[in-house]
Amino acid sequence: MMGCYRGLMVAVRYPKPLRRGDRIEVPAPSMGVPDALHERLHAAVTALRDQGFDPHLRPHATISGLTPAPARERAADLQAAFIRAGAVLPPWGGKLAIELIDDLDWDALAEADTWFVGWSDISTLLMPLTILTGVATLHGANLMDEPWELPTQFRRWTEVAGLSHGDSFTQHAAPRRRSRPWVDWNDEPSTATPPTKPRPGGGPRTASRSACVAG
Repeated sequence: MMGCYRGLMVAVRYPKPLRRGDRIEVPAPSMGVPDALHERLHAAVTALRDQGFDPHLRPHATISGLTPAPARERAADLQAAFIRAGAVLPPWGGKLAIELIDDLDWDALAEADTWFVGWSDISTLLMPLTILTGVATLHGANLMDEPWELPTQFRRWTEVAGLSHGDSFTQHAAPRRRSRPWVDWNDEPSTATPPTKPRPGGGPRTASRSACVAG
């Protein structure tokens, strides 16, 4: 896999493997978590801590509203989160991560050698980091998903980020998928079992951290 960086083709490279004891920073580049869901937020932090990691909530993560701060402040906080972390994991997505695009120093983010993990609106930031610098990112869980019990066919993002270069993993399609109505985290902040419904199965998918293939 190749990316375009300043007019040059560069191979995708992977951040250093995530290890137990590593710091996981939780900024909110898109939307913070309202007071009513702080119990779920802290349950998610506890789930990471129980796995042996060192999660840290940054100030914007606990501020409600469409955005927790102006774009430049969120960009600066995200930038700072990369400096000391083994991984950066926002609480969830939102709507306006795109506001940060012009205020981020992509070179500095790449040099931090830190995993950037998330989905939903966070994908707005994952993709340019990989395209502009060649650094791999993980389209996986957000922090608020952390307490969920995963299907046995899945690999938890912390396991994938912890692979050494040359290692590989196989992931199958789950036989069930999440369904509506979503669990009300106000009523069940620590719930680990989301509602699901059957889905057609799929074949295994194998991924490797060992090679960058031009194509």
